[in-house]
Amino acid sequence: DLQHTGNLGTDQYFLASIMDDIIEHGPLRRGSKEKKCAELWMMIQAEYDRQGTTNRIGNLTPSMIKSGEAFPCLSTKAAETSHLIPVMAEVCRTLSNGSDADEHRQRAIDYLAKFYRILRAASMFLTDVEYNDAKSAIEWHLLHYNWLHHDAVNRGVRLYVIQYKHHNLWHIADHAKYLNPMFIWCYPFEDFVGVMILSARNCIAGSPMRIVGRKVIENWCLVSDLTMKHGLEAKMSV
Repeated sequence: DLQHTGNLGTDQYFLASIMDDIIEHGPLRRGSKEKKCAELWMMIQAEYDRQGTTNRIGNLTPSMIKSGEAFPCLSTKAAETSHLIPVMAEVCRTLSNGSDADEHRQRAIDYLAKFYRILRAASMFLTDVEYNDAKSAIEWHLLHYNWLHHDAVNRGVRLYVIQYKHHNLWHIADHAKYLNPMFIWCYPFEDFVGVMILSARNCIAGSPMRIVGRKVIENWCLVSDLTMKHGLEAKMSV
């Protein structure tokens, strides 16, 4: 699905490569890596505020960009990654010096942001125009990303890794012709699993394990009953 292929896959590697490239080889050349990372974080925060982004990362440290991976991979949650894309697009625009590398980087992230923007604005079934624009955005994103990968190889730096998930990403865009991938990704299902885990933890204290399952189901039925009654009462009061 798009959550694991994009937000928890290619997007994390792409954003981390951009950040690492800016810190190690870009315009932020003063001070230590930590100081340059802090400077980049200040720019991200300012853009968060400008765009009114509500789902934000709480901090940015070098270890979040490189955490033992062969290539940089951003340590963020899926939704945080998704909302960071348009923010980093503007940060890249601010820091661009007009070089070929910066231009390809800008176009790669702009097309990626456009892809997600189209899907968020679309209904469950995309129009022909929306589908063609979304697929074109991903194809242009992958084209510019491929340039960045080969440029990194020529420079001898480990950035912009190409993965099998990039191939999956193209297929997700291609199959958007039949169904908006944002309507079938795993966000709501994983949220539900998180709720059930929290419920189970609250049922463990003072209870033998053999009855925990029953208590979880009883609590879930109680919450569902109250939710349905509250919704019905609210509807009747309108």
